[in-house]
Amino acid sequence: MLAFTCYTKPDYQINWHHRAIARKLNAFARGDIKFLMVFMPPRHGKSELISRRFPAFLHGLYPDSEIMAVSYLDSLAGDMTVDVQKVIDSPEYRAVFPNTRIYPSGVNYTKGVRNSSEHHIVNSAKGKYRGQGVGGSFTGKGANFIIIDDPIKGREIADSVAFRERLWNFYNNDLFSRLETDLGDGRQGQVLITQTRWHDDDLSGRLIKQMTEDPDAIKWDIVEYPAIRQSPILDGGGLFSQEMFEFAVVNFDKYDYTFITADTAYTDKQESDFTVFAAWGFKYGKLYLIDVYRAQIKASDAEIPTVAFMRKHSSSWGFRGAYIEPKGHGIYLNQRFRRLGLTMPGESQTDEFFKDRRLNKTERANNAVPHLSANKVFINQDLQIKDELMAEVLAFPKGKHDDFVDCLVDAVKMVYSQNRISLLDVL
Repeated sequence: MLAFTCYTKPDYQINWHHRAIARKLNAFARGDIKFLMVFMPPRHGKSELISRRFPAFLHGLYPDSEIMAVSYLDSLAGDMTVDVQKVIDSPEYRAVFPNTRIYPSGVNYTKGVRNSSEHHIVNSAKGKYRGQGVGGSFTGKGANFIIIDDPIKGREIADSVAFRERLWNFYNNDLFSRLETDLGDGRQGQVLITQTRWHDDDLSGRLIKQMTEDPDAIKWDIVEYPAIRQSPILDGGGLFSQEMFEFAVVNFDKYDYTFITADTAYTDKQESDFTVFAAWGFKYGKLYLIDVYRAQIKASDAEIPTVAFMRKHSSSWGFRGAYIEPKGHGIYLNQRFRRLGLTMPGESQTDEFFKDRRLNKTERANNAVPHLSANKVFINQDLQIKDELMAEVLAFPKGKHDDFVDCLVDAVKMVYSQNRISLLDVL
């Protein structure tokens, strides 16, 4: 993974939550997510990543895009405009996106000179970036992307009913009306809001309430890291929350496709890890845990029960095979299942799937958190060990066992990951 060194502040370091957010931003950039909210406490790098680097990334992908950026004050929006210009003009950026340029050139960054009083940049493909404070005028202009960064600064402003009403009216009457609904090439206008939440009745709170009460309202994807999260591990003990999961009735034969993820162990001692095989189904954008085999068992005794589990689920519609890390006993099981004629991914596909093993378990789990924040996993309510599985997940990474967590994280990766150009490629 390359480091994004374009005008990086000396004290700015990329952490796990930046990578997790970047994966969500990738989905936004691809158009998989149309409306996205990211909530974080102050001084955790959200503006640096989302409001300075990400707009430059969007202009690299879509040089003709028109971006409207809003912040609490006009001066803050102007400063962010200059920072976006710096990123686009940097040699590191040009190495990734050689065809995106600022026009006209000659911006004096040291003196804070901007291209015009509207604080907008124009790149070589006639794309535009315009920054304004809350209440600023975008009259006569349209946007492919609207990015709102901390429209409320601090609790004192958030407690002002008058300001909240002003912001709400500005969003609905002036800003959102500028969003282009049909860009002519299959793309649609998109909105990204990032902020620290100071009040339940802020802009995001009202949009969330609207979404929950009105079935026809815009559906937002939400990523939230509350102030209690000051490190990669929550003070409460785990990365995952109960709200990410739901027990449900599971149909065994009504999915777009199914697959198995597995984590193998070596011994059957009580203190050792489990061998876990988890069968999953994917339907209408939702991930279902259908069935689980979980036992503390010797490697030499694992073949018979795991083959039986494979045969049970490999006959289901759209079965894509079992994803078993080709390491230790997993090498043997991959080879054995193929010799038995069971549906398995190819060797190169398996190697590609498990290339993330360069990261540790916690880092891989961190990558799954944003997806689970927006997409619940539905667990078969008839599983006898469902409570044990949930206890393991909620205790991670401080729990005694983490074998099912590995299967869960691999399943999330299977259904939500995309192998396309990524914001992470330039971080």
